[in-house]
Amino acid sequence: MGIPFGINNYDSASGQLVTAFIVPAGYGGLSSIRLDFDDSNGYWKGQLRVAVPGSFTSFAQRGGVDYFYPEYNAVAVPLANANITEGMSIQIQLTKEVNSTWPSIIQLVAAKYENPFIANAIFETTSNGTNALIPSPNADSAPTHLQYGFGNLTDGKMEGNFWWGGAMGWAFVPQSWFSVTIDLQGFRSGLSQVRVWTHSDQLAAVRLPTKLTAMVGNGCGPHAKGTLGLGCPASFSSGQVNISKVDTTTDRYTISVPLYNAAGTHVTVSAVAEAWTLLDEIQVMDSFNNVLSTGR
Repeated sequence: MGIPFGINNYDSASGQLVTAFIVPAGYGGLSSIRLDFDDSNGYWKGQLRVAVPGSFTSFAQRGGVDYFYPEYNAVAVPLANANITEGMSIQIQLTKEVNSTWPSIIQLVAAKYENPFIANAIFETTSNGTNALIPSPNADSAPTHLQYGFGNLTDGKMEGNFWWGGAMGWAFVPQSWFSVTIDLQGFRSGLSQVRVWTHSDQLAAVRLPTKLTAMVGNGCGPHAKGTLGLGCPASFSSGQVNISKVDTTTDRYTISVPLYNAAGTHVTVSAVAEAWTLLDEIQVMDSFNNVLSTGR
């Protein structure tokens, strides 16, 4: 069901767009709040936050743009309570970063079953692995067309042909989100962009990641979704993507997103993989084009 929401909901005290939504009869069991918007006012960067009684406030960071359908954008917040009943008051907040405009809001929707999960303390927490990197004279590690091997997305090596050595890959059918968090091993200021080296091969169902965004956190790896106080919301997020083809023979691409003088200790890159997505390198750069992520 739709919820009235727009620029008239601006609250000068908090600097946010704020509204309260009373769950009507017949709408118990809501699982998420979704904002549909476009960037006709400029590229919006910020979060949609939803507070329910007796629980934490859940949040979702705006993701990047779909390259094939740029006119459609949405951000959905899973609620932090699985027992939403009629008559509950749900508080909804929309934030924006300093160098951002408000989005052009199409609609705000309360939905059932849109997200098959609830927001909790460990939602989107990064996984840990004990496998060490396999040394190799080639970029990353073993060629993936021969055997699977451990790769390194911050080793400073970009493969020069199609047969990448150990490129990191995700396979989702039809599509799903993935994220990579880089620990910069200390506070870094003046972060200007994140560049992702990737590959496309339509015949092999290898496609460019879409809706790519970069988030910067201070003291923890930022999450695209989670709960305030327990999760790690981003302090800064990236702007509009720029896609460049590196060469014409191997279908290598770079996808870059600006960070506008961001600062923090961790950078999370989040995107949607359709079929196969392969990454060769992720570079976090400062305003002098120094790569700060190599070896991290």
